[in-house]
Amino acid sequence: MVHYPSAVDPMPDRFDITWSSSSGASDSVPNTWHGFGAEYLACRPVQVFDRNVKRMWIERIAEAANWDPLRPEISWSSVEEDLGTALPEDYKKLAEAFGKGEFSEFLHVLTVDGTRQFDLARIWKKYLDGAPEDGPDPLFKPYQMYRPGRRGLIPWAFGEMECNYFWLASAEEDPMSWPIVTQGDPYPWQQVSMSTSEFVYRVLTDPEFEPFSIARLFPEPDFYPMD
Repeated sequence: MVHYPSAVDPMPDRFDITWSSSSGASDSVPNTWHGFGAEYLACRPVQVFDRNVKRMWIERIAEAANWDPLRPEISWSSVEEDLGTALPEDYKKLAEAFGKGEFSEFLHVLTVDGTRQFDLARIWKKYLDGAPEDGPDPLFKPYQMYRPGRRGLIPWAFGEMECNYFWLASAEEDPMSWPIVTQGDPYPWQQVSMSTSEFVYRVLTDPEFEPFSIARLFPEPDFYPMD
């Protein structure tokens, strides 16, 4: 387990990272999670999410990218009805502040998209096509895609270099407590306990946020809106 100290938010133990192999092994002190058709080990850190900071991280992203936040009214009800769960509030505020587009020629955050290109519900349903009803998904082992009433992965962003970003979601848990699960080239599955907006901010701006950060490649973050 690695604890990254925060230069901009000195609160201790803000998040933990668990390195997981394809077998689910972890180098942290684990608890055993069930519900994927097989047991696998994952970190269950003690985490308190401060709902009052969600705007702070979004404002930091906007400032770093020199972006004037939008204020559109997005109807999340149909997406959440399909999913059978609410979504993290800070993610929804992030999507509303930026709309559809690309961060630093790398990161695309999914939203409610009429063109369906970056539509969260459509992409989630596409992942479900052909996925097994029970047990780990061969494409996402040791995880499985989220289905209503179960624990599983919901996609919320993707990046270049085959990077994919998910929540490990459950309708029975507070969405603000859902861990982020990500996989990219060349790193394997990793799990981070952190809010969505803080994760995006650190990917864009924190060169020490390895292996996720693109700050050294793109030292001046930007956002390119797409129609």
